[in-house]
Amino acid sequence: MTQDIATPYITERALFAATSKSTISSSFPNYTDPMPPVYGQVLDAFTRCSHYHTDLDIVAIRFKCCNKYFPCYQCHDELRNHHTQRWTTSELEKDEPVILCGSCQQQLTFSQYIGGGSRCVYCDARFNPKCALHYDLYFDLCGPIGAAVEDCKEAVEESN
Repeated sequence: MTQDIATPYITERALFAATSKSTISSSFPNYTDPMPPVYGQVLDAFTRCSHYHTDLDIVAIRFKCCNKYFPCYQCHDELRNHHTQRWTTSELEKDEPVILCGSCQQQLTFSQYIGGGSRCVYCDARFNPKCALHYDLYFDLCGPIGAAVEDCKEAVEESN
C-alpha cells in the first residue's frame, strides 16, 4: 500500500494560520483551524499539483472514499489503492465541506462552491471554471444540483 504523503507546503501554511489565527479570523469569520492536509503531488501552498497547476487551480477535493483532500483525481489514484467513490446528491445536500480553497484555506460545501461563480465565497479568489468538466469524477449528481452543474458545464464549453 502506498504511504500517505501530505505536502510540507500545507503543513507550513497551517502552522502560519494557527499562529496568526486572530488576523485570519477577523478576515474570514468562518475560518476553520487548522487547514486539513492535502495529499498528492502538491506543488505549492495553494494546492496546485503536478497535473493541474495554472493560476486558477487552487482547490482540493475531499474524496468520499478516504475522507482526505487531494488536488485532483490523478493525485488520488497515484496514492490510493482503491476506486474513487463519488459524493451523491443527497450527501452533498447535507452541506458538509467537500472543497478546500487553496487561497484562504476555507472549506466549502458543494453548494457554496458551485454558487460562487468560479470564485471562493470567502476570499473571492478565482477558481478554474474548467473544473466543472470533471465533476462526474467526484460527484454523482442529479436533481436541482445536477441541473446547476450542467449549466456550469455548458457555460465552460461555450467559452472555449
